[in-house]
Formats: sequence, structure tokens, C-alpha cells
Amino acid sequence: MFEKPIIDLILFLVQLTLTCGSIATSGQYFEIFEEKILSGHTLSSKYGVNQIECSLLCQNHAECFSANHHKNKKICHLKPYVYNFNDNGLVEAVGWTFLHLVRNIDVRKEEVKKPEGPDFIITQDTHPVEGRLFHIIPETSESWSLSLDIVPKNVSIENYQNVIFLMFKNKTTSMLTVVGVHIKKDELIIKFPLNGEQMTFTPKLNLQVDQQISLKMKQKREINCGFGKCVWRFKIYINNIQIYENVNNYPKIYRNFKCYLSKKNTQSAKVIVKRAKYRSLSEEISVRPNNVIGEIPFMWPPYHGYMSFKMKRLSEEIYDEENAVLNVKSDTIGSTRNLPKIRPIGQSFVVSTATKDSRNVELLQIIPALNTEHRIVFFYKQSEISTNDTDLRFYFDGALKKTLTARFSRFKGLKIYAGEERASENIVLRSFEFGLYETQVSANNFLGYVPFKWPPKNGYLKVKIMKLDDDKFTIRSDVLCFGLPTSSYREPESMRKEFSSPHRMLNRMRNYLEATCSIITLTIVLSLSIRMLWTIQRRPCRFISMDKWLENILVNFYKRIMLKSLHPMMAVLMVITLQLQICWSKI
Repeated sequence: MFEKPIIDLILFLVQLTLTCGSIATSGQYFEIFEEKILSGHTLSSKYGVNQIECSLLCQNHAECFSANHHKNKKICHLKPYVYNFNDNGLVEAVGWTFLHLVRNIDVRKEEVKKPEGPDFIITQDTHPVEGRLFHIIPETSESWSLSLDIVPKNVSIENYQNVIFLMFKNKTTSMLTVVGVHIKKDELIIKFPLNGEQMTFTPKLNLQVDQQISLKMKQKREINCGFGKCVWRFKIYINNIQIYENVNNYPKIYRNFKCYLSKKNTQSAKVIVKRAKYRSLSEEISVRPNNVIGEIPFMWPPYHGYMSFKMKRLSEEIYDEENAVLNVKSDTIGSTRNLPKIRPIGQSFVVSTATKDSRNVELLQIIPALNTEHRIVFFYKQSEISTNDTDLRFYFDGALKKTLTARFSRFKGLKIYAGEERASENIVLRSFEFGLYETQVSANNFLGYVPFKWPPKNGYLKVKIMKLDDDKFTIRSDVLCFGLPTSSYREPESMRKEFSSPHRMLNRMRNYLEATCSIITLTIVLSLSIRMLWTIQRRPCRFISMDKWLENILVNFYKRIMLKSLHPMMAVLMVITLQLQICWSKI
């Protein structure tokens, strides 16, 4: 009788043989990348499996295209996307191995099953053929990219020739082109959607026979929202050089997206397609070591701004405090960090921030649920209690959890890290954004205080203004105004206290006292000067009898009283006069 471990081994080898045979007959194979992992979304995580079992799990999963495997910890992360590994998606990771399942699309076959999925990649050289449908995308995303390497074989044909088209069927059952690439003689013509319209762009480029051209179109949402809402930015690259850029305010999602190498009833281009790749860009950010996801181009923390994202916990794995989830910091400005920071402690996560007085002020602890997205918002606004303070409000799943009023040191060019030297790799972030708040001009709209003297000796004022309509004002109307409150303006409570009657009375008394002290000082200086001149003219100088007590009185008066209220020039004049008087009195 065979023992159970031996039976299990035999069954495993049989399963491995059958699986590897199915992979080989289907033209699929794994590429191995040692000491690397693929960032991005994870379909599922398996524990206690070796590398072979991890590859089997990916091959048997319909949506898996790759996997990350840790040899010692025996962790397997199944990944849905195949495109990132060749586009700076792989990062260094000690002990990890990246397994890439290659599922090429052979468009050269006449009878080929039309694959479906969020992405496609073509690696074989092929010619566009009229009506060749090679892929169907069930649903696109708002962020996407399409790259295409082509080699022209004829650049003298006058008519439009089609290379690749991505199309969908609308409600009227007609096929509409969303993205397309044409060739006409030596011109490259690109079609793409922008702000609800079909746009056509022809780059200044003369195609040459047998000269390869690399074309890339990319649309991605920015995490720096500036003033207002984040935008999707569409860009076109030729040979890795950006030649076009615009903002798409109305990105769309298409269903049943059909991909053709030359559509029906059109002339196919005389080119060779060396490589074609389409991918749906995910907004998910994997927390991993030293992962810089963005840089803040303005002063941070802001006087009126925010930072928000969704946080998801993928496993119950516990990391120590050094494995950060988020940290806004600078690599060049001393030890500037923790603006803010999120780090794990056991099953919970601590949210903290640095202030002007402390490097780390703990706000609260949160416990995110497993495989659940939690909305986190840091909201900054200038305090109404003190002009130098800022209110930091922390929201978790829409509820205000903590408010901190403190003074912050502000810096420009801070970097956003999703993980530091060590990271909580079971966390992903999504829909990350930060920005400042815009405000619409209205009557008596108080924005805040200037926390320093204005106008400054060395400073600036920068404002973005957008006109909403074509109305013309026949009377004088202010857009932005700096100054003290007027009688017609009702100030906030904190400002009314600052400029109330008691404060004004104290300021007036202080001004009167300073003026009186200045007059007394000037009188003393003049009298001493006259007395000094009188003693010089009379010889011998006999002012000796009163020099001691006069010296003591004037010096003490100067040190204890006048030093705090004298104008600097008057104080200098008094010191010189005292020295001359004492000197002449001792001759």
C-alpha cells in the first residue's frame, strides 16, 4: 500500500502534467521574473502555496494573467492585468517572483475565436485585413492607453487606408468609430474622442517606407486636482515624444467594444503591425516600498484644501509600525515628514500628522474591514480662532472623526509615498486626489486672513480667474480685495474681537505713550546739547559738581524706560549726547 503523502504527490504530478499540457497546446506559457513584483489590483490572495501551485491557480482562473509569489512566506497574489510588466509596472522586491502568463492573440489565423477581456496585446507581425475582428472588450474604463508599432510599405496611395479601429454599436444599431488610425499618402491621421466629440489630429510627420513608427495614445485621470475637480488628460506620443495634449472633461465608458485591424468596406493600409497593445488603466495604487505616487506642486499643508482616497485591506496579515501605508514628506528639506501619515499597529491603523510644535501628533486609530473600501479625507481650512492656525478635519467613511487646530510648517514640492522603506503590502489605495478649493465671487465673501504683514517686502499674489458667462457690469464691481473691514462689512467673530473698541483704545493709548516718551527724549537731548555747548564756551569747564548724579539718572532712565519706546535714531542720538556731555564735564 502506498502512503498518503506518496498518493498526494502522484495526484499532484498528474494534475501538473495535464495542466502543463493544456498550457502548451493552447500556446500559453509563463515568463519568470526573479526578485520582482507587479503593482496594481489583486484578484485574490492565496497562502501556503508554492510557485507551481501559484502558477496552476493563475492558469485555472479565467481573469488571471500573472501572479506575484513569495518563496519563503508562500504567498500568491493573482493579478488580472498583463500589460504593466513591460511598462514600468515591475518593481524590485526581495524574495518575490513575478509569473507572467503569456496569452498571445494570433490574428494571422483566418478562423480564430474572438477573445474577450479588458486588454489585448498583439506581438506577431501582421497585415491589416478588411473586417478582421480580433478582440472584443466587454466594458472599457475612463482611463486607457493604446500603443501601436507600424512599418509603412507604401506611402503613395491617395485614398484613406485603415490600420486599426476600436468601435462600438450605439442605440441606432450603427457602428461608431471611437479610436482609429488612418494613413493617407505619407500622413498619419488619428481619431479619438474628446469632450463628447470625435476629434481628428494629423501630426506633422512624413512617413517613410520601412521606417517604424511608434504611436501611443493615453488618457488618465490626474491626482493633482489643483482648483476644483480632477480631470482626465489625453495625450498622444510619437516615438515616445509627446505631440498632443488636451483635457477630456467627459470621458465615456463603452460596452461591447470591438477591435478591428481595418474595418469592413474600407481599404486596408499597406503596413505591417509589429505590435499593438490596449489596456484599461486602473486607479488602484499598490502600497509597496518607496512607492512615490505624486508630488504636490504648491505649499502643503494648504490653508484651504484637501487630500482624499479610498483604502482597501486585502488580507489579515499584520505588519509592524515601520511598514507605512501613506506618508507625505520631503527627501531634501531636513526631516520634513508625516503631513500626514498612516501606519499599522496590530489590526488597526494610526493616523497622525506633524505640526510646528511636534513631529508626530496622533489623531486616532481606524480599523478597516477586510476587502472593503473606506473613504478617507483630510480637510484643511484656516482657523477662525487664530489667523496663524489651521483646522485639520479627518473624515472616515463620510463621518467627521477628529478635528485638530494647530500651526503647520508649510513646504513646497512634498512627495506622496504609498509605502516607505517598508510598507503594508496588503493595502491598496484608489481614487487618490488632492487639491485646493475654488470659490465663486459673491457679495461680502470673506475668504480668510493673511497670516503675515501685507503687502510683504518680498512676496507675491497669485490668483486664477475664470469667467462663467458674457454678462457686462455697468457699475464698479470687485473681484478680489485686501484690507481691513469697512463699516458696511460684518466681520467674523474672531475678527470683530481683534478690532473691537477695547483693542482700539489700547492701541491709541500705546501710540500716545510712545509719542510722549519721544518728546521727553528729544527735550532732554536738546537741553543736554545746549548745556554742553555752554560749558565748552566757558573756561575752565566746571560741570564736575553735577556729572555723577546726572550720569546715573540719565543712564538709568535710558536703560530702564526709554530703550523700549525710543525710535532707533533718537536712541542713538541720545547715547552720543550722553557720552559727549560726560566727557566734556570731566575735562
